[in-house]
Amino acid sequence: LKTSISDLEKEGCEIADKIITVSKWMKNAIIEKYNIKPKKIEVIYNGIEKFDIGQNDEEKSKKLKQILGLEGKDIVLYIGRMTIQKGIEYILYAAKKMNRDNTTFIFAGNGNTDNLKSFAKSLGVDAKFFGFIPEDEKKLYYMMADVFVSPSLYEPFGITIGEALSVGTPVLATQSGITELLKDGKDFILFEKKNSDDLATKLSMLLNDKELAHNIGENGKKTVEK
Repeated sequence: LKTSISDLEKEGCEIADKIITVSKWMKNAIIEKYNIKPKKIEVIYNGIEKFDIGQNDEEKSKKLKQILGLEGKDIVLYIGRMTIQKGIEYILYAAKKMNRDNTTFIFAGNGNTDNLKSFAKSLGVDAKFFGFIPEDEKKLYYMMADVFVSPSLYEPFGITIGEALSVGTPVLATQSGITELLKDGKDFILFEKKNSDDLATKLSMLLNDKELAHNIGENGKKTVEK
């Protein structure tokens, strides 16, 4: 008999003596979907590995921007898997609505990007897709970015949000596990999932107000460090 992933998850939850999940949001999802008793589920948040920022990393980040031909450009960054659940197309929709000639959207991570590349081209959006980025280079991309965007439709935690904030890069994100630990409007900016209008408005706000973006990034960094 063919068994669905949901069936396997439900059986696993029922036979387990204890379930560990990475957020209250995920705990509630398990309770509602599989009718599991709350006392059986423990929440243990993921930790965020702090990047070791060396004396030359700021210069390396600027050099990377120069090598990529992006000097003078605002950089909007997404790092993560290239899958439907990540909602990446909503960044491209928002980019089209913003119509900013001086902004480049960078996407990095594993997965097939052929459809996304075609979609970006059809919209006339300045988008670059880099595939997998080695761990030792990832921090340079976070540091280079003016804003990091996490548009996920379903995100139990969201480690990349914490990684971006750990270097002081301001974050725009949909609701996820890590946002339980962050304050909207102070540590990051929340936007409604699947709402490219909301994303475009708030992204424009951060790109146009450098002081606000800086404060959001610094506040988020202090919170993540805790």
